[in-house]
Amino acid sequence: MAAPETIELRAPNEKKITGALKRTGEVCPVTCRFARLHGDPNFFYEFASGDLRDVPSNDVELRLVDEDGERWTRSEVEWASMPPVR
Repeated sequence: MAAPETIELRAPNEKKITGALKRTGEVCPVTCRFARLHGDPNFFYEFASGDLRDVPSNDVELRLVDEDGERWTRSEVEWASMPPVR
């Protein structure tokens, strides 16, 4: 298994994801690491420690924000950002 690599998240519209929407409505920075574990894609999101408690942790509520301010679900972004199989 290869170590997770940092990837650039992209929205389905090809715009760069700039952050995650906090419960307060503010946007906080997010980075993402990706690895295939046993052939399955896995995304690992990293938030600043002060933002972690304010960002929804489930797939239904988590919204990622692109550079134009459009909001996307985690699954939409992961589908658009998944690196090709090597």
